[in-house]
Amino acid sequence: MRRATRVIHAVLASIGLLSLIGSASAAEDVNALAVRAYIYAYPLVTMEITRRVSTNVSSPSASRAPINQFAFLRSYPDASFTDVVAPNADTLYELAWFDVSKEPIVIHLPELGTRYALFPILSGRRSNGS
Repeated sequence: MRRATRVIHAVLASIGLLSLIGSASAAEDVNALAVRAYIYAYPLVTMEITRRVSTNVSSPSASRAPINQFAFLRSYPDASFTDVVAPNADTLYELAWFDVSKEPIVIHLPELGTRYALFPILSGRRSNGS
């Protein structure tokens, strides 16, 4: 059990949450904190991995583009498409990752007439409207 506790401490320290343990010496408290830390950090880590994979290109392609540029999927995703967990089989996607650390970015949406479209903006936790 000591080895498991050390591993949990190492994981918590690597994500900066070791200070939350305080004097908690019971393995149950440490394990409960590790579960909370995992639940907190997992969406942020997976979103960062997705961002790095999606933007690690020099020019836009079908599903990847550099920061502040759009990637346009011109065909419906098939079973081999793995960029997102469960893409809609009947949806054309346009993807972009924006860096707003230096200045805001204004996005102009085209006139769609009677067509239906969604333009979600997600945070690092995958919540809409952030």
